[in-house]
Amino acid sequence: QFQLIDKDFHAGRRSRSSLIGIACDEINSAGPEATNDEDQRRKFAEWNLSAGQDISLQSDFASALYYFSQGIEFLGKDCWVLDPKLSLELHTGAVFASFALGEEHDVVARYAQYVIDHASFEDAIEVRQVILRSLTHSGKHEECTSKGLEILRRLDFEIASNPTPESVMTAMSSTDGIASKFSMEQIIALCEKSVDDAEKRVVKSLDATMASCILSSSPFLPLAACGMIQYSFQHGICPESTTAFAMFAMLKIFLAQDYEGARYWADAVLEMENKHRSINNSGVKLLTQAPLALVRNYSKH
Repeated sequence: QFQLIDKDFHAGRRSRSSLIGIACDEINSAGPEATNDEDQRRKFAEWNLSAGQDISLQSDFASALYYFSQGIEFLGKDCWVLDPKLSLELHTGAVFASFALGEEHDVVARYAQYVIDHASFEDAIEVRQVILRSLTHSGKHEECTSKGLEILRRLDFEIASNPTPESVMTAMSSTDGIASKFSMEQIIALCEKSVDDAEKRVVKSLDATMASCILSSSPFLPLAACGMIQYSFQHGICPESTTAFAMFAMLKIFLAQDYEGARYWADAVLEMENKHRSINNSGVKLLTQAPLALVRNYSKH
């Protein structure tokens, strides 16, 4: 028989907001070893998933992480074989909860790596996004840049392993070639294009990569910016995309001495932000302001 545990022993006892939470506290006190029945263990894992998702909506991420981790325990070491979908949901929930708690990157990565190792690229992109943000927040910018560029390579973008002046200028020229097929009106119209959730996760992953490139003065910055811009031309321009366009405007000056091109892209970024503000009330991105200020300053000379 399942027994209630002491309320100070587990984070799951912190909330009694739902019957599913109470039921989970009882079964979790006994632990996975209380039953060898796979169907029952799967059911208990599903209960913990529901409890974790429910309590996450109340921003109680400590309890949420407890429930998600307990659900993983009930599925056991072969959880991906037993129920891939349930395992993915539990591990993804644990990734988000641990990141929201400000846990060390290694804690977040422990749950995330399981998803990356077992799920498809498309199913794992949401977790990859959190990993990149965690690395940025931890100051591990080189690792974040490396993992972010790997996403672009998986999407069939050519990213040199060692950036050279030639590879950077080739990437910028290729981006210019793609952009030349769009008028300014068509570019701004891409801000209105509906971008599906999977594509948004890719853009957010690349945005985290851009942040680390900027903060570490990475030589990969031009390649990351060009890759993100090209992806945005294919799938639509999200608010997160504007950082790459702003950096491209700045690079136009410092790498190509193209002041006219820099002003063009700076103006485009301002139009993009205005359009996004009118659509979804998004704010101005701080990471776009420094490169735009540099463009305005140098364009006066």
